[in-house]
Amino acid sequence: MGTANLITGADGAIETGSVDALNAFFEAQATHTEPLVVWLHGGLVDKAHGLEGAGRLATHFQAHDISALFVVWQTGPLEIIGHNLDEAIREPIFQSLLQKVLSWAVGKLDITGGTRAVSTLAPVPDHKLFANGEPIDFSAIEDAALNGEGMTDADLATFEQAIMADAGIQRQLLAIAKGADVEVAEQHSKSIVGAPEGRSTRMDDSVMRELAREARMPDGSRGWIPGWTWFAKKAAMILWRVVKRTVQGRHHGLYCTVIEEVAREFYLTAAGHFLWATIKNESADTFAQPDRGGALLVRKLRALVDANPGKRLCLVGHSAGSIWLSSLLEALERDVDTLVFLAPAVTNERFAATLDVAEPHIKRFRLYTMSDQAEQQDQVLGVVYPRSLLYLVSGAAEDEVDAPLLGMDRFLRTVAADHEPAFRDDGTNRVRAFLQTDGQLSTSARAVWSSENRGPGLHSTALAHGDFDNDEATLASIVTLIQEAP
Repeated sequence: MGTANLITGADGAIETGSVDALNAFFEAQATHTEPLVVWLHGGLVDKAHGLEGAGRLATHFQAHDISALFVVWQTGPLEIIGHNLDEAIREPIFQSLLQKVLSWAVGKLDITGGTRAVSTLAPVPDHKLFANGEPIDFSAIEDAALNGEGMTDADLATFEQAIMADAGIQRQLLAIAKGADVEVAEQHSKSIVGAPEGRSTRMDDSVMRELAREARMPDGSRGWIPGWTWFAKKAAMILWRVVKRTVQGRHHGLYCTVIEEVAREFYLTAAGHFLWATIKNESADTFAQPDRGGALLVRKLRALVDANPGKRLCLVGHSAGSIWLSSLLEALERDVDTLVFLAPAVTNERFAATLDVAEPHIKRFRLYTMSDQAEQQDQVLGVVYPRSLLYLVSGAAEDEVDAPLLGMDRFLRTVAADHEPAFRDDGTNRVRAFLQTDGQLSTSARAVWSSENRGPGLHSTALAHGDFDNDEATLASIVTLIQEAP
């Protein structure tokens, strides 16, 4: 019995000292008969927190006579996204867009009174959007709008005119232009009442380049055009996507959907889109070269199980750790006694591809994740974005909007009006079939929907994305699963 840490940095580069520790650990494992757990933490974790978690979990597994190897892959803390997105959402221009798009989306979608305002599209007042500074519950509007009609060209033109006529948005754009040192023509600067001083922004660099390019006078000189047409068109496309996602059942709640779409249009970096892409690349790059951490681990695990056929190998991945383990499974080409995913952030499409390669090697699988009700109540960034981290990843960080993630109950158990699964893409269908050991996801031995208790090994009380690796019920269930006879 023993524990060790494999610490890697960028592209899976192995930290000095990790190779010696890994060699000593696997030499000892060759004479040990107890199960071996390889644990992957989530993707938004720095080295200090990764090691802290490894130390805590090492004590837990040692108490149950289980050896454990912890892969500490450094990708930066969650606070980076939280801080950047919080600052972005609090910018006056973001708040203006949020209020504007939300009010017009509700005006378009609200048919709870029995009629839909098609030719009389108009925003609704703030008291129908917020209560005590927080968004109201729009679920009745969202449900009634399902399979309804989207925005018309006339709707979009009306909204564009409203954006261009908004003096507050003009002032905010002017402030951003000044803050970015975009030359502003004096006559137009004076034409805006209450022209502000320059201010910084977390808008993407590409947006700022577009702002500078479009801020031209007819004679070609740099300057300010009140109500920039380009900005109004972008705002209209945000509204169009919000309404489309809502009527198609692909929204994350109206308020959060507006935040996601504003972020996708203007603030991809602040929303963590590029950081998330880096995390996914890291989980692949670490297996690409023989001197990288993932590739070294594959060789060590192969040698161990080949020399010790009875050795029970158990893999556990939390959040983005499931992406890392998907790559490991594809490269390993050896049997895994137990595979456990905790609130996995891997897409259904990605894991389906892994199953196509590695399913015969997976002897037992268990998913521990939250029910969709709990997922919606897990406000990872508080009132800034009142949904879980997986909702944010699915809605803003992934390339595909509303990307089906394995850890999100809504993609697996939501039922449509025809009593068939609401999400039927190839990846989700493949994963759903894998999980349904008895034909029913809710009672499958391969899935636990927290918070629930269906007996030993099927118990979790985690009600936040970050809780699964320290929830006593979940950890006890993992130990029970590992210790069960294969």
